[in-house]
Amino acid sequence: SRMIGEYSGAFFSDSVKYYDPNLTGLLLQYMGGRGYVEFGCDWNSMFSKTTREKFLLFSAGRLGLGARQLFYLGYNLTMYHHAGWDEPDPTVGDGVVDNVLIEPFVGVDFTRIAPTMQELSLRVGWINAFQNDRAYVGDYVTPGGVQIEAHVQKWNFGIHNTLYAGDNLQPYYVAPAPGLDYGPGLYWGEPFYRTDNIYDRLEIYWQPINTNMMHLRVSSVHHYDEIGHKWGWQQKISFTVNLGQNRIFNNKR
Repeated sequence: SRMIGEYSGAFFSDSVKYYDPNLTGLLLQYMGGRGYVEFGCDWNSMFSKTTREKFLLFSAGRLGLGARQLFYLGYNLTMYHHAGWDEPDPTVGDGVVDNVLIEPFVGVDFTRIAPTMQELSLRVGWINAFQNDRAYVGDYVTPGGVQIEAHVQKWNFGIHNTLYAGDNLQPYYVAPAPGLDYGPGLYWGEPFYRTDNIYDRLEIYWQPINTNMMHLRVSSVHHYDEIGHKWGWQQKISFTVNLGQNRIFNNKR
């Protein structure tokens, strides 16, 4: 909840946000009048007799341009080091995989000139992956694609559409070795980014409560994968209450 980067579903899926909501490591941030930058490290596994280290490095930044900051540019970046586990038989078990994902982007925020709108923005970026399975491949693969996000909100009703067109960003989801699948253990993004052409996510939502202490959103989410010609419908209700930062309980010494 302390992260300020605008990471898309290619970087962090809903499942990660729900089931692994805490950072175990370091988070550094700077916020200024024109933007922000952050850097973090999330440690997932320490070295032992049966496991090896796993950690995620992530960073994001955004800079507003012009007097009104109508236009902006920025980036999102993650690097996940997935070292698998040790086995008595060295031919069995996950390899050592480095998974780098970067997205430079530009955008326009029309809410700067349309104050009656709660959100009216468009963002275009290029997502590129750099992945190397040292044990089973020994070379980098570099899939990439363009992503366009449009967001409109007024009277607490909103539409957020994300269109991705490009390569499969998760080529090792099914690992390049017999009987071995990396799956969500290596990829923290939505599995829909395994498409080889077009993936579109449309969220239509109502957000009646959005304060520092409480947040409620009711959503109808639609997924479409052009390669498989498949359409899926997801219904979501999320309600969160922030009990920290002295918002409800005061610290006593």
